[in-house]
Amino acid sequence: MKDVRKAMTETELVEELHRLENLTKRNRWEQIRLEIVHDELVGRQTDYRRMANNH
Repeated sequence: MKDVRKAMTETELVEELHRLENLTKRNRWEQIRLEIVHDELVGRQTDYRRMANNH
């Protein structure tokens, strides 16, 4: 399993987000991973907006 914050591309993060969201039952680990993946996507989106506004 790849490190969410360093090794995953945005496409991989979105795929993982969808996979986790579509589980009928999530264990604690999967719920935590879902939250981390979501936070990482939001953080990257914020970073891209900052970079775009600075140029």
